[in-house]
Amino acid sequence: AVSQQVLVADQAYGSLRFRHALLREAVHESLLPGERARMHKALAVALTRRPELGAAAPGHAVFELAEHWWEAREWAEAAAACRVAGEHAASLFAMPEAYLYFERALAAIEREGGSEPPVDLLLCTADTAYLSSEPRRSVDLVLAGIEMVAGRDDERALATCYAMLARNAWAAGDANNAIEDLRQGAEV
Repeated sequence: AVSQQVLVADQAYGSLRFRHALLREAVHESLLPGERARMHKALAVALTRRPELGAAAPGHAVFELAEHWWEAREWAEAAAACRVAGEHAASLFAMPEAYLYFERALAAIEREGGSEPPVDLLLCTADTAYLSSEPRRSVDLVLAGIEMVAGRDDERALATCYAMLARNAWAAGDANNAIEDLRQGAEV
């Protein structure tokens, strides 16, 4: 592959890379879906065992691992890796990227089946949706969180949800519901 100029040595990272992104894409697209999933799983397993094999730039390994688990369709691992990638992106104030990874974590949990997403993941996703100019989605996520928290004996979490709902409803242009949500939060 190197002699045919498909891959080139990347001295900065001490690794090989495709000579051109379009060539990488063509090779990737030529794989059958099962082959592609197995390849991504093998890469995810290798990077989990030996993180030093991944991207060397700060934080890139977290994102790379999340991408491989997602593409491998290994939903439990994808949910965990996407959540970590979302948290990392949020710590860098990359809210659209954080939102994407948190949504993927929720989707992976749903695809895995059998369990509800954790409330804190719903609220992290809602917060990054709000900060990514997706107020309608942020309202829906907080409503799902309220539904989960309402049956528990946790007034603080419920009041926090209502305060977040009010902020998100206000951002979505729903002032009447925002005020009502603040009232409900205050009651709790």
